[in-house]
Amino acid sequence: MNITIVGTAYPLRGGIAHYNALLAEALSQRHTVDTITFKRQYPSFLFPGKTQQETGETSQVPPAPELVDSINPFNWLAVGRMIRDRRPDLVIFKYWLPFFGPCFGTIARMAPLLGLFGTVIGMIEIFGSQTGGGANPGQLAHGISIALYNTAFGLIVAIPAMAFYRHFRRKVEALVVDMEQQAIKLVEIVHGDRR
Repeated sequence: MNITIVGTAYPLRGGIAHYNALLAEALSQRHTVDTITFKRQYPSFLFPGKTQQETGETSQVPPAPELVDSINPFNWLAVGRMIRDRRPDLVIFKYWLPFFGPCFGTIARMAPLLGLFGTVIGMIEIFGSQTGGGANPGQLAHGISIALYNTAFGLIVAIPAMAFYRHFRRKVEALVVDMEQQAIKLVEIVHGDRR
């Protein structure tokens, strides 16, 4: 199986990058694994540290390509196209903050749209094979195969991406409800309504 992991990875520092490296290492024992990481995780004014890069000793893990810019929507589209072109069987997004939701959601939704685009291109080829004297069966079959392949590859990426999206959306909604309940309790404590 061809797997792409999108998230923090070496040369970026931190526990999530380390976790993704361990995940990639474990999966690569039986599968082909590509890891894509951030070239910019946060705008500099939101990042309190001096560097997001690992500064310690050199890692045993090869550095992942730094491609994703979390605040540039044009980059999200480009990364989505690049992942689609790799034709992975599974895309894993390591999601840990709602801040990354729009970025990961756009990348995940990009592949099926491009699959639909490929289907339309295949249909154009089918109709382009029509001539005044009839259709060329070889060109017709080729156009149909392009349309079907693009639809299938778009669905291969879209189905797991949508499942992960819905899972994490539910988690975020549960966290928001919990935070609202805790805020109400805090207000009641501050105002002396609750002990």
